[in-house]
Amino acid sequence: QGSDMKHLTEEQRDIAALPRAERFASIQATVMNTVDRVLGHTIDPDKPLIDAGVDSLSMAELGQAIETDVGVTLPATVAFDYPTVAAIAGYVSDTIAPPVVEQPKLQSLSGGSDSGSGLENLAALVGMGLRFAGNEPGGSDSAGKFWRLIFSGGDAITVVPTDRWDIDTNTSAMGLHRRRDPEAE
Repeated sequence: QGSDMKHLTEEQRDIAALPRAERFASIQATVMNTVDRVLGHTIDPDKPLIDAGVDSLSMAELGQAIETDVGVTLPATVAFDYPTVAAIAGYVSDTIAPPVVEQPKLQSLSGGSDSGSGLENLAALVGMGLRFAGNEPGGSDSAGKFWRLIFSGGDAITVVPTDRWDIDTNTSAMGLHRRRDPEAE
């Protein structure tokens, strides 16, 4: 966070250094004070501002006052995106000190940590559907064996058996014709 905090004021850096719950409470108190001053009355921090009588004109005024008091630019759609004082305070808190997301440790196929494993360019597997060519040379009969084959740089590309898929019938139906390879027959 050190380099990300250069743009913050000294007061914002002090608030950003607070534990998350304390930071939120401090910012919510500031936003509540601003709302009280602009609207002239106190509202429930979890009640939608619109339900508290805030219309678009007063929201524009309130948004400018909150920006001035907390030093964070609010989106023009703040009343829709963050409809309560608590939601606005959460947005400001996360803007001043974005939440830290812990990255899970990646596991290699062997079950060890990713440290020094050469897996810097990983891809996410969202779904997989295939027929394992376990009987083919270099083939695999499980997802684990398939991925070991891929990671080792191998492939299991083979000719599709003609009893399973007739290339001539299927391609000619699409208006495509292939040149026959006399050596393949």
